[in-house]
Amino acid sequence: YRGAAGDAEQICAGQPNTTGVPARLIWNGPAGVGDERMSLRLEDGPPGETALVFYGAPQTPQPAFDGTLCLARPAFRLTPPIALDAQGAANIRIGWSSGAHTVPGPTAWTPGSTWAVQAIYLDPTGPGGTGLNTTSAWRVVPLP
Repeated sequence: YRGAAGDAEQICAGQPNTTGVPARLIWNGPAGVGDERMSLRLEDGPPGETALVFYGAPQTPQPAFDGTLCLARPAFRLTPPIALDAQGAANIRIGWSSGAHTVPGPTAWTPGSTWAVQAIYLDPTGPGGTGLNTTSAWRVVPLP
């Protein structure tokens, strides 16, 4: 069923950050349009920093910042800025009350559409020196 509606599959890994390990974006819940049980968890980021979650068309992994970008441009912001806790983690709910993914048109998550989801986060003392890094990314095909 890979690539079928309801599928969420990790499509690329993050690169090591200040903590020495890659930050991971973890998909939780069903991939369903309007389903309020969808959420993400960001783990292994730099403690106390900020992240933004974006979505766009999946692309072949490309070097970007200190990490790897797996979304094509244009990319759309899925969440407001997210503060990582003292462990470098955050729980992120994907809601359906606002956001580009809820508005009819080319940015909408519709049943059977295919999107990549990935976070970009501040990493001021990261190994590559750009001050930014990326998490792992997911390819998502929403259910009706």
